[in-house]
Amino acid sequence: MRFDATETGHNRVDHALRPLRGKWGTVNAEFTGTFHAWGDTAHMGAYESEMIVHSVNNVKLVDHLGLPPKTLTADSRTKVCQ
Repeated sequence: MRFDATETGHNRVDHALRPLRGKWGTVNAEFTGTFHAWGDTAHMGAYESEMIVHSVNNVKLVDHLGLPPKTLTADSRTKVCQ
């Protein structure tokens, strides 16, 4: 995933993520962008791909630990991907 480098795209993403500056953790958010996949399968059958993020909306900090969803507390897991 990479963020839109244009001034407009950067400003939208920066504005959406501003409340999270200096914080670390697991977030829920809506990412809008362009998904690209190309070529034959890469290592172990994975396709090479990227998503260029143009905007981010509805950003919420779910957990302050930043752990994979499977290892979050039960309370935090109920908030992931809603």
